[in-house]
Amino acid sequence: MCAVAVSIGVGAWVNKYLMIIPVFSDDARLSDSLGQLGLSIVLALAFVSVLYALTKRYSTYSNWEMSLSPNPDR
Repeated sequence: MCAVAVSIGVGAWVNKYLMIIPVFSDDARLSDSLGQLGLSIVLALAFVSVLYALTKRYSTYSNWEMSLSPNPDR
């Protein structure tokens, strides 16, 4: 289920990204110059970094639950 949610989120982001980038490009090609390619890579890395930071901050399971060890006495 998480993979479906991530793929939907990535698809929505790529869709919006591909609608915005041609506006700033002279002839609507992403790889015309090194600057545009660098900007695309930086924006993608920034997106992944923010996504990683948010998943670390708001994890599905709390950290103390993940650090619990099974109790074999019970």
